Amino acid sequence: MTPIPWTDFTRQIDELYGPGLRAPRTRQQMAKVLKDVEQLGVETTAGLTPGLVARFITTKSATVNARTVHGQLLRLQAACNLAESLGALEVNPFKVRRMRQWIRPGKPAVKTHHTREEVRRVLEMMACDVRERQGWAQWKARRLLALTTLICMTGARRDEGCFAWVDDLDLEARVFWIRERVGHRLKTEESEQPVPLPAAAVAPLKEWLEHRLDRPDGFMIPESIPWLFPNIRLSGAWYGGQHGARPLERLQSVARRVGVDGMTWQSLRRSLGCHLESHGLGQALITRCLRHTNERTTREFYRASDIPNLVQAVESFEY
Repeated sequence: MTPIPWTDFTRQIDELYGPGLRAPRTRQQMAKVLKDVEQLGVETTAGLTPGLVARFITTKSATVNARTVHGQLLRLQAACNLAESLGALEVNPFKVRRMRQWIRPGKPAVKTHHTREEVRRVLEMMACDVRERQGWAQWKARRLLALTTLICMTGARRDEGCFAWVDDLDLEARVFWIRERVGHRLKTEESEQPVPLPAAAVAPLKEWLEHRLDRPDGFMIPESIPWLFPNIRLSGAWYGGQHGARPLERLQSVARRVGVDGMTWQSLRRSLGCHLESHGLGQALITRCLRHTNERTTREFYRASDIPNLVQAVESFEY
C-alpha cells in the first residue's frame, strides 16, 4: 500500500467529477465531503479508517438529519473505493461494515408543496405584472411567467427549464422535450424524455415566443439564439445574474407578494406530483411525467397528501 497525500487525492477525484463527467451539484457535494474529512485531521488516504468514518458520522449527526448523513457517506464510500483501487488504502471501512450497518437513511423529511390555489395566485400575479409593465420590465415579467408556467405545468427541473432551447418546445403537439445540451448535463438517463404539456400552458408560452427577442431599435441581435429563456444580453441561458435578478429570486419575490412563502422550482415540481393524482393519473403515469427512475422515488418524495384535493374528492360522498 502506498498512501496518497490528501491534497493530491482530492485533486484526482475532482478531475473525475469535472464538467461533462458529473453534474455540477454532484461535484460540489463530493468536494464538501472531502473538505469535511480533511478537517477531521486526515493527511493521507491511510487516514480513511473505520474510526474516521465513525467520527464523521458522529460529527455530522449533531447538525443534520440521518438521510443527509447517509447521502454524504455514499460519497465518502466512493472516495474509499477509489483509494482502494489505486492501492492507496489497505482496509476499506465500507467493506468492514456495510452501509446499513454504519447508518440507516431514515424516513424522508416532509417536502414542501403548494396547493393549486397558491400556484394559481402566483401565476395570476405574474400575468398582472406583464399587463401593467412596459419595456424591459415587461419583457422580464413575460420571461418569468413563461418559465414558471413551463416548470409548474410539466414538473421540469430548474436546469431543464432554464437551459431549454426553443426547439425543445412543440406547442402544436403539446410536448416539451427534455434534452441534454452541451454544457448542461441532465440528472439521470431517464431525464431525457418528452414531457406532456397541458393545454393551459400553451397561451403564456406562445405569447412569450412572440416577444422573446423584443429589443429596442438599434440593439444588435446575435445570429443564433437557441435558448428558450435567454439572459437580457441574449448571450446565454437565463440562469444566474445579479443579486435579485436570478430566476429563483424573481420567483420568490412574486410569491411573497401573494402570501406564498418557501416557493422554489423544486417545490413546484413536487406540487405537480401531488396534484396529478387528484387529476386522475395513476402512480405509473406520475412517475413517467416526472421522469423518475422508479416509482418509489415518486411515492416517497413527491406524493404528499394535499388536503384541498382530498376534501374535493369526497365532497359529493354521502350514505
